[in-house]
Amino acid sequence: MVIDTSCNVSILQPTVSSCGVIITLTKQQAVARETLDVKGLQMITFLLSMLEYTQTFLVCLIPTEAASLLGTDILEKSGAIMILRAEYAPC
Repeated sequence: MVIDTSCNVSILQPTVSSCGVIITLTKQQAVARETLDVKGLQMITFLLSMLEYTQTFLVCLIPTEAASLLGTDILEKSGAIMILRAEYAPC
């Protein structure tokens, strides 16, 4: 699972979950300059840092080895705040 802060939707590869796919009118979604062919929606419950989330994912092939991409939509729904920290080692 990859958190993608440049994407406002969450996406799941078609073969990851055996839950039923809900048909949607959304047929294509532009993500990272690519148009993805949406197969439908799936409601998935998962744990992240010991907290349980239920999220609607678009189901489509994504050009990555990751099983899914978590978009910023889950951050908005959960009220989560992402803190990014850069660390470096002196030369």
